[in-house]
Amino acid sequence: MSYRVRYTSYSLTYANLVELKTTSANSCVDLTDLPCALVMDINVFFFWIKSLLLYYSLIIVFMIYTWHRTVRLFSCCFALLFITVVIYGTDLILYNGHIVYVSPLLCGTLIPVFTILAAFMPHNNPDPLSILCGLDVPLKSRYEFLQNGNSKCASFYRWVKKIKIQWNIEEEKLIITTIFGLITSIFVIIMSIYVLVPDYSFEIK
Repeated sequence: MSYRVRYTSYSLTYANLVELKTTSANSCVDLTDLPCALVMDINVFFFWIKSLLLYYSLIIVFMIYTWHRTVRLFSCCFALLFITVVIYGTDLILYNGHIVYVSPLLCGTLIPVFTILAAFMPHNNPDPLSILCGLDVPLKSRYEFLQNGNSKCASFYRWVKKIKIQWNIEEEKLIITTIFGLITSIFVIIMSIYVLVPDYSFEIK
């Protein structure tokens, strides 16, 4: 109780907590005159936040691995190791004050997006992109439409095939995942930060 009486309340974001922890760890004194023991409390709080971020990252990496036949398990493990080092080894990701709010929204949005793509681009089809780009075209004329059509879908189909050959990619689903993943991520981040902005601040007493 004396601790709460002695120190004034300060409203802090994740970035402010990172700076506060760094200042307290280096000099044990900062402008707010908070005790050095607060560093331990911030570290525990960050541990659970980072564990939550790693959990969402694991879901996304697992979805990519299970959906692609050409993505190697070693590549996914290396990506997950890199993400783990960045999350736990540094506090860089916490400088984004909305990271904890954006992460579950992004993960929750990518799951149905990848599920829909997986339904329209099945593994048992030799050319799954043709199904996605030629939904409204009869099967007997789909090949001619995709090869010579002037629509945006046909142009997109030919562009993906061209990129696949130029970059020596084994399956075009990897390109589609990247495109839809980037579009979804940008949209969710913009909506989260500029439309559904919550007040993620913490009172340290």
